Formats: sequence, C-alpha cells, structure tokens
Amino acid sequence: MNPPTATQLVAPPPLTLDEGRVLRNFLGKTQQQAQAMFPRDSTVTEDFTYMTPAGLCYYLPPALAYLASPEAQGDWDFAHGLMCALSTQAGLHHVRGEALHLIQQIAEYCATQRPKFILTEEDELFDRYLDTIRRAVEEGKA
Repeated sequence: MNPPTATQLVAPPPLTLDEGRVLRNFLGKTQQQAQAMFPRDSTVTEDFTYMTPAGLCYYLPPALAYLASPEAQGDWDFAHGLMCALSTQAGLHHVRGEALHLIQQIAEYCATQRPKFILTEEDELFDRYLDTIRRAVEEGKA
C-alpha cells in the first residue's frame, strides 16, 4: 500500500496551518518511516487530529505498533497526545468505519497498558479521552 496523497491525507486546499503541518510531517512517508519518527518527536501526535479517515487508516497501524513496542515504555507524551487527537477525531469529527475501529484499538490498548505509559488512575484527562472514544464507538454501532 502506498502512502496517501496530499488530498487523501488532509482536506483539499485551501489548507489550514495545522493541515500544512500534517503534510510536512507525513506526506510521502511510508508506515515504517512514520513509526521510526514517533519515538523522536511526540509532537506529531497532534497531526492525527487533522488527518482524514484515509490518513488515519494508513498511519494509525504504525502508531499502534510503536505503542506496543518496548521502545514506547514510559512514553507518556506520545500515548497521551495521541489519545487527545483521537478523542477529537471520534467525538468532534465523528469519524466512523475502519478509522474509528483503529482508534478504538489504540484507546483500549492504552487503557490496558496504563503503567507502561505512566498513565495513572488519577489521570482524569486521559479518562475523558477514553470515554469520548468509547461513546463514539457505541454511537457508531447504533
């Protein structure tokens, strides 16, 4: 599978500054290149907020692979930032289908691996992200 084109990755022009940043960080990158970028720059998690469903379907599998790797041990910034972006996609942008399924997989993985990412039980913000995603999944089934 080839990386998404610019219009597959973000909305068609005119682009916002945020969508331009997504293109600078992800356009033309393979899944392997994206996964290699994650441990070096957790700020790219914000870019997932502005991706289209096609972009999410292409780049969320390497995000999950990174989270599942030993390299992600203690990477609170990446896990928390990604959950923030994905809760926005699920709750505000109402992403459905395969993209929402991938979002759910990542959310549930992070929920079950809280100690790995130093996500405490008192992390109310993480809990809100998780609740938003779970509600969107339930609404998507209706």
